[in-house]
Amino acid sequence: FSRFLDKFDPLTIENVEVVYGPTSLYGAGATGGVIQFFTRDPLDEGFEVSFGTQFRAFATGDDSLSSDGFSPKFNASISGRLNDRVSVFGYISYDDINGVFSADDELISGRSAFANDTTYFGKVRIDISDDQSLTAIVNRTELESANRQFELGGTLNSDGATVATELDTVFSYAEPPTNEFLYGALSYRHDNLLGGALNVLGYYSDSEFLNPGSDIRGTIAAGIFPAEWPGLWQSGRINEEYGLRMDFSRSFADRVSLTVGLDYNEVDSESLLPISTEEGFDDSLFFDAAISAEQTPPFTIDALGLFVEGKFDITDRMTLTGGLRWDRFEYEVIGPYSVVFFFPGFSNPGVRPGGEGDADDLSYNLGIAYDLGEQTTLFANFSQGFSIPSLGFIGNQVDPGVPISSSELVAPVITDSYEIGARGRWGTLGYAVAGYYTESDFQTTVSIAQDTGLSNRARAPVRIYGIELSGNWAVTERFFLDGSLTYIEGEVDPSDSGDFIDLSTQDVPPLKLTINPRYQLTDQWSVFGQAFYVADRDEGFDAGTDPRESDAYVLFDIGTTINLDFGRGGTGRLSLQVTNLLNEDYIPAGEITFIPGRVRPGPGRAVTLSYQHRL
Repeated sequence: FSRFLDKFDPLTIENVEVVYGPTSLYGAGATGGVIQFFTRDPLDEGFEVSFGTQFRAFATGDDSLSSDGFSPKFNASISGRLNDRVSVFGYISYDDINGVFSADDELISGRSAFANDTTYFGKVRIDISDDQSLTAIVNRTELESANRQFELGGTLNSDGATVATELDTVFSYAEPPTNEFLYGALSYRHDNLLGGALNVLGYYSDSEFLNPGSDIRGTIAAGIFPAEWPGLWQSGRINEEYGLRMDFSRSFADRVSLTVGLDYNEVDSESLLPISTEEGFDDSLFFDAAISAEQTPPFTIDALGLFVEGKFDITDRMTLTGGLRWDRFEYEVIGPYSVVFFFPGFSNPGVRPGGEGDADDLSYNLGIAYDLGEQTTLFANFSQGFSIPSLGFIGNQVDPGVPISSSELVAPVITDSYEIGARGRWGTLGYAVAGYYTESDFQTTVSIAQDTGLSNRARAPVRIYGIELSGNWAVTERFFLDGSLTYIEGEVDPSDSGDFIDLSTQDVPPLKLTINPRYQLTDQWSVFGQAFYVADRDEGFDAGTDPRESDAYVLFDIGTTINLDFGRGGTGRLSLQVTNLLNEDYIPAGEITFIPGRVRPGPGRAVTLSYQHRL
């Protein structure tokens, strides 16, 4: 989940683009859409050196400003041109992450609490000519856990959320916890080739993580988990991926533009599950990793996509867009393998042989936009996505002795998405509203057993629909408001009989409302805030797909930023922010779907002071 967002430091990100629904331009299983992170480019002119600090502390109780809740971060960067042809951006940061506290001043256990996070990032751009450039990117992150250990699920507060209890002695390991990520990319761009633009991108990524040890013997003894489960273990994964993308874009007669291309992606994934024995652990808290197992089976995927996307300005007011995409997936689930954490009623212990297979299909998208006037645009689109399900989780659902390629569980996922809406401006008010509907006859869904909190993934017809509104308003020359409202519902037909029930909150979040005011006190000084409301949701609980109901909560943040000018001494940016201003005690909606004893409350009031200086 959030682990994938830890791979790049926020200060290396220039902007984020969200593409709703499938699109022919991006594939490799993107049946719901694409979130693209664009990293910072070097400065086009001059050369800049930057360094900064950030300090976070919790103000939830008398002892919350202790060292356990104090997290400093330091960073430095360079950006600019080395000469007429070469420009660089380099960044390094060190984040000393300490504990997170709830509103009740209780320590929240978590993967990244009490750890050191180091990031190295570099980008070099070579301007071969006025029309051609070559860009290389390297990103390396390392998260090293501190030598402290907390009991997971040892204590529950009044809401049933986990309270972390620190052990007097720490765990030791034959296989120490680790979290490392490496990403490298090389891209070539030609802006004037045969009257169009050519882009070529090659990339490689390698991630490996192994979590601290878990002792669930008490939960097994209480009968919540099966007696066959191991009581002492660590979980992790090794993921290696590389790929290639090429596309060529050209415009014709000022009304038609066309993009053609291909992408190729190969993934090798292996889960890690060192299982330890009780003898050495009870004496010295040593995870000996005596048994090597897998939480999910190892697999490989080769994905090839060919695509064409076009845009046609029918009139000055009407634009038609559309595309075709052909995808081929070849996969292998490497066997034989055994399911260690089988879910009673959903899966059984035993050996599976693995297997290999392939799937290919053609999908398409079609959209139209019409300008009612200079300030209002109506739009509608249909898009189709094609992919295969998550092989790791599906592999655990296959019955013992059955090759995965012989199971209908691995059948392709075809997703149809419909959207209609409007966007524009009305005076100083900008707005966008969209309604959407998505359906799939054989989607991967999640249901949570209410007695144990164990999750089951199955294949069944699914439909999801909702509405999203967003707006921004310049109230005065100095006072601005923006916000959004998102409402989603979703249903699944688990028996494929036409009887739909509500999806789990893991698939369908509650209604969400955000309001963000900002006031520009002076040209250099601004204050800002956020009101964030999440409604309650009991549909999943009533349908039996959630273990508990999700309660509503509202959070308020406030902050201020001052830009400073020191003349030849450079410029500075000083920010102070308070999150969860009212110290609201809440459980995030997504947490309700986790196993009992692993539900974590949300963070309490936190104060963050940061300063960034540029020379």
